[in-house]
Amino acid sequence: MNPKESKDSATLFYQLSFGKVAHYHHQGWLSGRTTTNENLTKYRQPNPHTTTNSVRTGLI
Repeated sequence: MNPKESKDSATLFYQLSFGKVAHYHHQGWLSGRTTTNENLTKYRQPNPHTTTNSVRTGLI
């Protein structure tokens, strides 16, 4: 989806955010749970290590 009407605003946004003389300096990306699941993890379930040693009391 890339309508002609939004091309100028999309170009301005890109230049301000990511251009050579960007006004905003991108340092990270914040996503919600649904966005993360759909775009980053593809709904894969975590596979944590189950054979690790316990942390001794007082080290936390």
